[in-house]
Amino acid sequence: MPDTTEGIYYLILINDFLSEIDSENNENNIQFYQIYINIPKSDLVIQNLEILYNTNFLPADEVHLSFDIKNIGFINSEITNLKYFLSEDNIYDDNDILIDSLEVPVINSNEFISSINQFFTITEVINSGVHYLIFILDKENSLNEENENNNIDFVEFYIIPTNPDIVIQNVNTNNDTINVNENILINYEIVNQGSTNVESFKTSIYLSEDENFEEDLDIILLDVETDILNAQDTAFYNDIEITIPNGTIEGDYYIILKTDNENVIIESDEENNLSFYEIFVNEPKADLNIENFILNNEEYFLGEEINFSFEIQNLGDLESGITNFVYCLSQDSLFDDEDLILNDFALQVIEENDYIFFENEIINIPESDTGNYYLLIVLDENENITEENENNNSAFYQIHISELFSDLIIENVNLDNEIFYNGDNFNLSCNVKNIGDIVSDTTYLKMYISQNNIFDENDDILLNNVFVDSLQKDSILFYEINSNIPEINAGNYYLFLVVDNDNFVEEENENNNLYLISISILESTKDLTLSNFFLENSNVSLGEYANVNYTIKNLGNGLVPNNLLAFYLSEDNEFSNSDIPMGSVTIENLYAYGEEEGEINLMMPSFINVGDWKIIAIVDANEQVEETNEENNSEYLDILIDEIDLKIINALVTPTDLSAGQTIYINCELNNDGNTNSGNTNLKYYFSENASLDENDLLIHQKDIDNLEAEEVLEMNIVNFDIPETTLNGDYFILLIIDHENEISESNENNNFLSLEFTVLDETSQIPNLIFNSYSLFPNEINIGGEININFEIANYGIGESYASDIQFYLSNNFIFENETDILLDELSINSLGVNEIFNSGINFTIPLNLDSGVWFIIAIIDIENQIIESNESDNMFFVSFHLSTTTLPDLEIQNFYFTPSNEEIYANEKIEIFCDIKNIGDTISENCLLIYYLSKDNILDFSEDIEVAADLVSKLNNDSISKENTEIAIPYLDEESDWYLILFVDANEEIRELNEKNNILLKKIHIFPPDAIENINSKFNFSVYPNPSNSYFSIELENMMLLEEKLFLKKLLKILIKKNSIFLIFKREYII
Repeated sequence: MPDTTEGIYYLILINDFLSEIDSENNENNIQFYQIYINIPKSDLVIQNLEILYNTNFLPADEVHLSFDIKNIGFINSEITNLKYFLSEDNIYDDNDILIDSLEVPVINSNEFISSINQFFTITEVINSGVHYLIFILDKENSLNEENENNNIDFVEFYIIPTNPDIVIQNVNTNNDTINVNENILINYEIVNQGSTNVESFKTSIYLSEDENFEEDLDIILLDVETDILNAQDTAFYNDIEITIPNGTIEGDYYIILKTDNENVIIESDEENNLSFYEIFVNEPKADLNIENFILNNEEYFLGEEINFSFEIQNLGDLESGITNFVYCLSQDSLFDDEDLILNDFALQVIEENDYIFFENEIINIPESDTGNYYLLIVLDENENITEENENNNSAFYQIHISELFSDLIIENVNLDNEIFYNGDNFNLSCNVKNIGDIVSDTTYLKMYISQNNIFDENDDILLNNVFVDSLQKDSILFYEINSNIPEINAGNYYLFLVVDNDNFVEEENENNNLYLISISILESTKDLTLSNFFLENSNVSLGEYANVNYTIKNLGNGLVPNNLLAFYLSEDNEFSNSDIPMGSVTIENLYAYGEEEGEINLMMPSFINVGDWKIIAIVDANEQVEETNEENNSEYLDILIDEIDLKIINALVTPTDLSAGQTIYINCELNNDGNTNSGNTNLKYYFSENASLDENDLLIHQKDIDNLEAEEVLEMNIVNFDIPETTLNGDYFILLIIDHENEISESNENNNFLSLEFTVLDETSQIPNLIFNSYSLFPNEINIGGEININFEIANYGIGESYASDIQFYLSNNFIFENETDILLDELSINSLGVNEIFNSGINFTIPLNLDSGVWFIIAIIDIENQIIESNESDNMFFVSFHLSTTTLPDLEIQNFYFTPSNEEIYANEKIEIFCDIKNIGDTISENCLLIYYLSKDNILDFSEDIEVAADLVSKLNNDSISKENTEIAIPYLDEESDWYLILFVDANEEIRELNEKNNILLKKIHIFPPDAIENINSKFNFSVYPNPSNSYFSIELENMMLLEEKLFLKKLLKILIKKNSIFLIFKREYII
């Protein structure tokens, strides 16, 4: 740019300036741009001005100043000066005192002079307090600068008075609003701004109505002593507690703090000893208010309940006293003496800022005029409580009250027919509905039959009267009415249904309570007949009852009144006066086409002969009913009166040899060899010294026997009898006798007795002793529905051979056998055992599903009925416990087991890779466990013999999750060709309790060949290759290796040549030995 002055200029561009081109428009050959030309200037500023080390000084102290001067302009500055002045404020004026003037040399653009240090001494003439040092660059404006307004800066310092000067500062409280008679905490600081220490003094705290301290008017609250306050030191006072005195009127106040009120201390400034803090003093009051007044409706009826909720709140800062609140019904929203008080309740004390919630309050609308009303809630109606606000003690809700009625009607009437005969039974259904607005009282629904369609309860016949319960608005009651057509003349009639005929219910409409149905009644007929006539048992003994079943039908269309059904015993099927009467039944009213079923027990007379007889039944036996058919009123049944023959069969006692004091068991069956029932009798058991019954025999048991049917065989329960201890050795008898008192007449009375012989031996006789020698249970932890296994050993350690016997296994919730409650799981028979002979066996049980979790017991008992006489009868039982769980468990199962190569013929030392899935088919997550791979000579895992070839860790599995496992194993060296089994065992350490512990093993059969090695290819180094021939893998053995280990040797293998089924190994030359 040319040398010019600073300002705005224009840069003009002209095209074809010499007009050498002939152009249609020369106006567009010029363009211009506005630019601003700036003249570069210097610009000096003061930076980092500070007083070092201290800002509080005494007279004669030296002040150490430091600052930088920088040229922030675009050109170098010229030489100028820096002056600094002492000032009472931070604004320079002519009253300020020049302290010093410094020459400022040339400073290049964007360069500075740093850390300029200046010193000056505080003189005695300078007063104490805050002062300022003002620094001015180029005060005479000798430099033309970019900015002439940034040449000045200042610092503040404080000159400490020579006398003490106590100042109160930073006054504050923990709360700006405080209640009368409550405490307030004050914090403040006292600073000694002077240069000398202060002896003890006090600070007085006052409560004042304004910020001006007046000792005679302001209330002294507290004096606080200060011992010593050093010069330039500060005393901190925190949480000084004062109390607002009782009687303080609510309003704005000032907490005034005055130190050294008596002017004991001579200070440099006596006017700064006071400070104040404004507070508000509150006089606590309660303030009761009603909020959230809610009704469930706005429309009500006389007598109806109003359900509402509301809150009574204490909005004040003082608990309320005990007062009351009322519910009123008012014609306006203001409470006055004319309002009707519905309820008056005591209101207990409510803490400040607390409330009481009233939910589902219920009042009944009294009998009053209908129309618009206000439901009022009024608190503290007698103004027992002084409140912050006396105008918020009521709330209202506008409601409308109406008078309502119920209104009953009959609808949806259904009649099963319209044409009837006298006595016909019919069904009618209908609804009674309340179409009114309020609940109805209870009443009755009546049905009449009338000869015309005008209801007249005096002339019409009442058929039914049904109770009708109270009905809510729009509610319905359904009725089914069963009735009969009375005995009246044939013709056209009407059925009337009438609800509330007695006007028990006050209704809105009393004219809609009737319903009319037309019907026809025809001439009726009667015809009785007997059907379904049969005997429960056609063979009956003399003196026994025959059970006869019958059905009486009315085939006519009219009602049959009460009539007689009679029964006779006859030698033929024709009734005659010589027939024997056996009984009768009265058949009550039988309606058209109706029927009645029944049964009767008829006793066979004891004076008649046995043989074939007839039972004849006659309906309307007294001929009271006029019927259309009188020939179908009788029927007969064949009955056989036959003989009875009771006898005892298949009787035995066990054992037949026993000692005194031991138990004998008696079995037998009863047989009725006749062709009719026996009736009740009894069977008696006697202990006798001979085979005849006499008065010396001992009755040991008696069993009542219910009726034995013809040819019936009854198996009797086993009876056990303990042989008395005093019984001598010898032969004895058990005597059995049925119908001992001959109460039953039998065709053969001589076969009712039987004797059974047995022998009582000396105790030293050779008798067996069966005991459980050993027993075990697996597993001892099981889930419901799981399987449990018991192995046991029974030995005969007596001195005689035992009989065959049974073992019972019971499930019990304790270890004490209780035949009534314990569950029989299974039983097992064993053959006789010789002396010292042992019987080994095992048995599996499935645990039932309906058991509770906990500890259970398996109890095993041999010879439970003591049929074998033993030297010791107390050692025939054992019990084992297990824990039953109903909790969910995991269940690991091995699936998809295979290996590669898939050929099941494998060479020893060959490597195979095994794959399988481990799946949790249980109900919950499984923990980490081991999967172990074994080689076994058989299909049974035996840890002592089988070879562990690999192991994997199976991670936790969620239920129904799968873990895919694989591993590589090397078939170990084997000398002989043989079959082996690959066995996989998951949870091999058995740390996981599972639903099923029997599905953790899976196996596959393989055939292993030994390596067919060529020995001593090089006899010096015993070099061999196997298997030979090889399908895929082969191994090398090399002994006496001198240069390198086998691994290094094999790394130098260069090439394998396969030629005519031979393998050549080619190595680097230097490693061939």
